[in-house]
Amino acid sequence: MLASGAAILFYYVDSAEVNTSLYALALILTTYIVVHFFTIAKLYRFQKIVKPWRQFPRILAACTMAFMFLVATAFLLKASESFSRVWVLSWLLSAVVLVQLGRSTIAWLLEAAGAQGLLTRRIIVFGHTEAAREYMLNMIKASQPWNEVVGLFDDRRNRLGPATQLREISGDLNDLIAAARRKRVDEIFISLPWSGSNERIEAILGRLSVLPARVNLFVSSSLERRLDRDIHKEFNVTVRTIYERPMTGWQALLKRLFDLCVSLLVLLLTAPVFLIVALAIKLDSPGPVFFRQDRFGFNDELIPVWKFRTMHNKLTDKNAERLATVNDPRVTKVGRILRKTSLDELPQLFNVLNGSMSLVGPRPHATRAKAGDRLYQEVIEGYGSRHRVKPGITGWAQVNGWRGETDTDEKIIRRVEHDLYYISHWSIWLDIRTLLRTIQVALKTDNAY
Repeated sequence: MLASGAAILFYYVDSAEVNTSLYALALILTTYIVVHFFTIAKLYRFQKIVKPWRQFPRILAACTMAFMFLVATAFLLKASESFSRVWVLSWLLSAVVLVQLGRSTIAWLLEAAGAQGLLTRRIIVFGHTEAAREYMLNMIKASQPWNEVVGLFDDRRNRLGPATQLREISGDLNDLIAAARRKRVDEIFISLPWSGSNERIEAILGRLSVLPARVNLFVSSSLERRLDRDIHKEFNVTVRTIYERPMTGWQALLKRLFDLCVSLLVLLLTAPVFLIVALAIKLDSPGPVFFRQDRFGFNDELIPVWKFRTMHNKLTDKNAERLATVNDPRVTKVGRILRKTSLDELPQLFNVLNGSMSLVGPRPHATRAKAGDRLYQEVIEGYGSRHRVKPGITGWAQVNGWRGETDTDEKIIRRVEHDLYYISHWSIWLDIRTLLRTIQVALKTDNAY
């Protein structure tokens, strides 16, 4: 949009006779409006991008409406005489052509990448119903190389259904969750009869909420009209999305760039602190400077998390079966200072750089961490939902007072509630806000020991 408008302006309109800044404003404003209209028309969805010529009427309509808005605004502001009519019309026509050609090229590249296995959309279907059969059959007919059905699952394995004509049942719900984690599944489609199955559907959705995948529900034809605002077609089968994947696409890219830039800056600024802390640990007690512990990361996978060693080397707890308490004899003198100031977490900046962690996110918990005498996952249902995103060095729970020992059920429940709030309401501004509050919280030592 910008390139075509600027090129025509440069080659056709005499810059000495026009208000360049006014044209620049028109270029930016119109391009923004076109992008906004494309978003409303859902033209940035993958299924729309891979079928560019089917979307041509929408592209033409969105561009035309944006240019009509430009013309109307110029007329109301009595600035229409400042613009070349030839420029406006030729920009509209060239923009539509270039956008369409660009999208066609992208669609061709995506198809080539899918054919070579470089682009894969991994799908799981639950329920061997007629809708599931129709969905998989239409997918096969569509012949889109990036779509891969990982498996067909159902709790009622002893009863055959229409979908089993195309694929054997791979397992039950527990097998589905394990396969989804192992194969990094992108989408799950639930195909169950609505009548008399509401409780079963609710229970299944609850179990699947812990997965970092988009979860969809096939909708019966009788309910299509009631849910027309929340449904879409997927291979000619009506679908309603229940859970979206958190932090995907541009959001994920923005968060990753933010993590890399800030963590590199902090590492440069704190390099002297690393040296001083390492020397202090060595002088205080024998043993390594760093402590490595396996913790739950994204998708419930175990990741090695690095910290400065704060306990006597022979008393460290690899699985965190016993959390640190007030005046814990296992903690060294230097370790107490590091824990109270949260400086022991600084080495996790390397986890951020290698992509296993983020600056902000739910704190990674050790495998045997407990609230009282029960494991965290035994205390709160849906505990695994916090693993739908990468863990963070700091988190929304920590800056809201839920930091330190978890000796009661309430403390871990409140932590998880704050973690899920963060996942649902994520924005780059929430990350910045959390980091700024972390500096303030780090100066308080009430719950850190």
